[in-house]
Amino acid sequence: MRVKEENGEISSLFSENQLVRNRYYVTSTHLEEVINCIPKLASWWRVDFPNVSERTTTKLSQQLQDMRSSAHYLVLLL
Repeated sequence: MRVKEENGEISSLFSENQLVRNRYYVTSTHLEEVINCIPKLASWWRVDFPNVSERTTTKLSQQLQDMRSSAHYLVLLL
């Protein structure tokens, strides 16, 4: 699994850290890896309303579940 972030370091929980432009993204061939890292990625967002992060995480998880037949998964958090 790859997790990338611009302007900072990503937790060593992830196998690869790289710098990109103010975006986080995760790519993996294992859907469960992607779903499991969404809460961590969401915790890095700076939002004014605490439930925005939770709602977005839930929606992304559901969309990924719907893509289960795909061979490769990518989540881009702007």
